[in-house]
Amino acid sequence: MNDLGPLRSFLALEIHRNRPLRRLHLLETKYISKFLAEHGMLSCNPSHMSADIHMHLGRKSNPLAEFKATAADKQAYHSAVGSLMYAILGTRPDLAYAVSKVSQYRTNQSPTHWTAANRIFRYWAGTANRGLYYGSTGIRGGYTDAHWGSGGDRRSIGSYAFLLNGAAIS
Repeated sequence: MNDLGPLRSFLALEIHRNRPLRRLHLLETKYISKFLAEHGMLSCNPSHMSADIHMHLGRKSNPLAEFKATAADKQAYHSAVGSLMYAILGTRPDLAYAVSKVSQYRTNQSPTHWTAANRIFRYWAGTANRGLYYGSTGIRGGYTDAHWGSGGDRRSIGSYAFLLNGAAIS
């Protein structure tokens, strides 16, 4: 067994520690850069928001009434959405709502759904250096929100976030 020193990365997470100040910063910049390069979006124009609130995603959001995605399109969409979901679990809970919306249409996504996913990629490109920052402040608490089926599909959506020492733990 070899001692490789302090942990600096783990499963695409980059770990930056400041022991004297008791701070921990978790990032995924290399993972994000690799993903954006694979999808040809490394030099895209960054977006300041992960989702367009005016874009309605649904089964009929495609102007082509009977659009059928090819197997290759479905595989690419699954891969893209899966990569975004992995980032949510690691250091990017801010993407959770937008990714949940685009992941609902993995069986037959349309060009409109790809546009929404590309907007998330653009937001990701502009915020690649963001992550979770844990300090020794002792800040803890929780937040919750719900949307009770007032949209066109009449579905309710709820979410929550719990913080410990200044960053999300759930």
